[in-house]
Amino acid sequence: MEVFSGYFRWHYSRSFSELLKIAQNFLVFLVHFFSFKLLLKSLFHPWHRMREDYPRTDLGAFFESLLVNVLMCIVGFISRIIIIFIGILALLGSIVISFLTFIIWAFLPLIALGCIIAGVSI
Repeated sequence: MEVFSGYFRWHYSRSFSELLKIAQNFLVFLVHFFSFKLLLKSLFHPWHRMREDYPRTDLGAFFESLLVNVLMCIVGFISRIIIIFIGILALLGSIVISFLTFIIWAFLPLIALGCIIAGVSI
C-alpha cells in the first residue's frame, strides 16, 4: 500500500508543480517565437525593409517611390497584425490546453480506476 500512497503524494504534489513549469515554458516559448515586442516596435516599418530611395530630380519618380514605400508600410502593417493575431490565438490555445491538462491530471487516478472497474465488470 505504500506504493499507492507514494504515487498519490507525487501525483497531487510534485507533478502539479512540474506541469505548471511545463505550461510556463510553453507560454515563454510562444512569446519568444512570435516576438510580440519586436513586431509591435516595427509595426509601421516596410515589409522586409523593402523600400525605394527618393530621387532628387524627377517629381514623378519621387511620387512613384513614395507610393511604393507607403504600400510596403501597409503590407508590413497588415502582415504583422496577422502574425500578432495568430500569436495571441496560440497563447490562448496554450492556456486553455494547459488548464484542461490540469483538470484531467487531477482526475486521472479516478478515471484509471473507473476504467479498471468497468473492464473487470464486463
